[in-house]
Parts: sequence; C-alpha cells; structure tokens
Amino acid sequence: MKLAFHIFWKDARYLWRELAVSLALLIVCAWSIPREWTDAGPSLYAGTAWSVSGSGFLNGVFWNRLVIVLLPVALLFTVVRAIQSDSLVGDRQFWLTRPYDWRQLLASKCLFVLAFVNLPLLILNLYLLARAGFAPTHYMLGLFWMQWLILLILVIPIAALATVTATVVQLLLTLLVIVLYLIGSSFISNRIPASQFTSTEPLPTILLIASPLAIIALQYARRRTTLARALILVPAVGLVLITLFAPYRTLINRQYAALQAGEQPPIQLALDKNLGTWTLGRHPDPKQVGILLPLVISRTDPGSILLLKGSHVEVEGTNTSPWDAGWTSLNSMQLLPGQNITSVQFAIPMGLYQQLRYSDARLRVTLAFTYVRDANRRAFVVPAGTFPLPEEALCSAPPDDPARMYGRPHALMCLEPLHRPTSLYMTLKLNESTCPIPENAEKLLDDSTGSMWVHSSESPAEFGIDPVAQFALMPLMFNLSHPPDLASSAHPHPGSSSSLSVNSSQYLHGVCPGTPITLSSPQNAGDMQLTQPFENVHLPDISKSHWR
Repeated sequence: MKLAFHIFWKDARYLWRELAVSLALLIVCAWSIPREWTDAGPSLYAGTAWSVSGSGFLNGVFWNRLVIVLLPVALLFTVVRAIQSDSLVGDRQFWLTRPYDWRQLLASKCLFVLAFVNLPLLILNLYLLARAGFAPTHYMLGLFWMQWLILLILVIPIAALATVTATVVQLLLTLLVIVLYLIGSSFISNRIPASQFTSTEPLPTILLIASPLAIIALQYARRRTTLARALILVPAVGLVLITLFAPYRTLINRQYAALQAGEQPPIQLALDKNLGTWTLGRHPDPKQVGILLPLVISRTDPGSILLLKGSHVEVEGTNTSPWDAGWTSLNSMQLLPGQNITSVQFAIPMGLYQQLRYSDARLRVTLAFTYVRDANRRAFVVPAGTFPLPEEALCSAPPDDPARMYGRPHALMCLEPLHRPTSLYMTLKLNESTCPIPENAEKLLDDSTGSMWVHSSESPAEFGIDPVAQFALMPLMFNLSHPPDLASSAHPHPGSSSSLSVNSSQYLHGVCPGTPITLSSPQNAGDMQLTQPFENVHLPDISKSHWR
C-alpha cells in the first residue's frame, strides 16, 4: 500500500485548489443549512420560498440552496480531476513509465474519494445533526447509508465516466449525451403509461450498479477504452428494452393482486351519471375520443387512505366486440379520509365511439391501488415552543406573522433525522383552532376538518447531503359537511374532492399552540386491484365542452 499512499498524497498536492474550494463550500453549507431551519416557516410554504428576504430569487434562501447544489458538484469535479490526472485513455501517459501497479492505482483513487468526499460529508452530517438537537451517535447506521447512496448514485457513475474520458470537456459532452438520452427515455416511458407505476426491479438496478463498476474495473485492469465505452451502452439499451417489452400486465397482476373469491373488498366504486370528455393538448387526435369517468368511492373503513396507482377500462357494446383501453397511470393520486371523488380517463377510437354513442355500453373499470389503514390514533394538544412528535421529529408552531403574511395556514414546522416520517397523519377540527382568525373570515361548519399526511419510504436514510429532513404539518385538505354536487360540474377534474370548494379565507385556520389535533400512523395494508362492472352506460357527447 506504500505506492497507493504515495499516489494519494501526489493527488492531494496537485488538486489543492479544488480541495480548498470544496472545503470552503463545506463550511458555507455548515453555516447556511441551519439558517434554513430557522427560516423554515416561510420557506416551506409552496410558492413563497423565493420571497422570504430580498426581492426576486436573489435572496438568502436562493443562495443557501445554491450552495447545497454546488458542494456535491465541486466534490465530483475534484474526483474527476483526480482520476484524469492519471488518465487511463491512450497509451502515452507519464504514469505508464513508472512502476505503477493498477491495483495500487485504483486503491489510491478509492482512498482519495473516501478521504475527500465521504469523510467531509460525514463530518458535515454529524455537525448538522448535533446542531438540530439530535444525538449523532444514535444515527450512525443511517449516516453510513447516506454515504453509501452518495457513492452509488453520484460518485461511482461519475468516476466511471472519468475513466473513459481524457479531459473534463469530454466528460461534459458525455454528460450532455446522457441528459439527451434521459429526455428520450422519459418520452418513451410517458408513451407507455403502465411503466410509470409498475416495478421492473431488480434488473434495472443491477444494470445501473454493475455497469459503472465493470467500466472502472476494466479500465484500471486492462485500459480497454473502446470496450469500456461500449459498456456504457449496456444499461442505456437495456433500460429502453425493458421499458418497451416488459410484460406489464403480468407485473401489474403480480404487484397488485386481485381479491380472492369471497374476500371482502375494502372499497366500492360508483359511476356518476355525468360523464365528460377530454383532449390532450391544443390539437387533439381526430381518430380518438377522450372519455372521463367520474367515480365515487365508498370505503369499508372511513379512516383509510387510498393511493391510486393505475386504472384499466374495458368497453363493450351490444353489437361490438370488447375493447381494451390498457393500463393508465394515475400518478399515485392519494385520497385521504373524506375524499371520495376521483375520475378515470381513457381514449377510444372514433369509430367505436360512433357505434356506442347512441346505445348502452358496458364498462369494466379496474383500479390498482395501495390500501393504507389508520393505526395508533391519539389526541394531542400543540404546546408552545419546541416539542417532540412520533419518530423522533422535533416540531414547533411558527410565529403568527409569517403565516398571515403569506396567506397560508399556520403550520407545525418539523425537523427529523435522516428522513421524513414513515407515516404521520394529522387531522383537526377547524373550529377548534386557536389561531387568530380575521373578522371578515367566512364562518365554518361545525364538522369542517383539515388534514395532512406525511409519509416516506422505510429506508434508513434519504439520499442527500443534509441529514435533517424538514416537513410541515398544515391543514391543506378540508372536508366539509356539504360536498359539491357532481351534477353541477359537467366535467370534474381528476382527483377533485370537496376540499376544492373551500373559500380562500378559510385557509387562515391552522395549527397554533393550544390547538387540539389528532395524530395517527397509517400502515400499508397491501397493494391490490379491484374490478367494478357498470351496465347501461351512455357515453358523453363530444360536441359539448371538455377539459384539457
């Protein structure tokens, strides 16, 4: 290892300027990130983060977040420079004349990454956790997981590109090609809606992890640049082929299993009589007709949460063969308790529409969804100052002025180590809020409630350089005792609910010290699909108004 340490110190001396810039950005991050926690009240409100201080986007919040972006960019640039200082492209590099063993050379670069990327970020994470009021030693597993994610997602792919490029300019051009590829693959994915909510793991993950590692190993062991560059195409082509040819119906049926015979369904679907039409974009396809089905969902457990993932519609007429619209993504639309109205859209051929327009049609609507059952429900009165919430979150109610300034509800601003809550649901009766209400505010009904659900994956930590997750608990969803009449709305928007009819003055109700709220921890009860047939359905008139 003596040679490896020699190369390591050579790189450290050669790249002292890049390392100095990275260290400066690290120090600035350690100073600026806690400032964003202090200003979490206004900065967490959507649409107001850029007007907290100063004018336009050139304010404190902008610069804080810019530094958070620049730090990993500077660290990755330093890694690229370290690898390309002993370039593996070509056969006329100075280091080839030295008694370098490729294993020692690779070990020195790995040591460089650990010493000047992972170790500084780990120290930053320890400091930020302590600054936020959390004991860093209690979260070492999660902190190491964050460093592992940084290696897998950022460092290793960039290092692989650095091994097959001779200069930074070549690497930037390669990144540009990759960005164009991602745009193209995203376009292909959007053309296949079922691919957006179906998991094809573990093959894509294996490709994305194994390919960069294989490129790095091949370049250091053999310096076969042409072959190593060709390996970049393996995950690129593989992911496109998976997107195009994956057996989505089989995957969906496996991931969202249908209910067994005799099993009680957790929800029931009812079709509102007032169907609508829709078009995509300003220039609709004249060969297709977009149909919008408004659905009313009733639940066995009124306190459950539904995450709608996809829909599938089959259409059949008296004198026509069954027609299958295929699966369509619903983009993980969530329906909280009290939200029982949604819609499903699909496009049918114009010829079939003309055949079914003046006759009864039979529809079979299938929803793929995640069913989340409420659990661990308990009452809680918001105290003054900073207080703990479940899953080690530290929260506080902000001063009155910021929330009133930005016309948003008063909210609990919370910090949590490593990730947001796995599942935390808050409800409150708006009339019991202790927040000051303007005199001209519209009076609420007695049973008007506000609710919000914060949830994340169960991984040890979220990806990023900040180990302290910020979130707000604010009553953004409102349930009134008089839900809107679907018949009065010709074409309801997907995901619409009674919450959308709330007057803007009611948004001033929120959570303040002394406000009684209810907290719970909804638990995932499983992924499933439900099929509901509908008879004697009249398709809507395309000549009438529709939404885009």
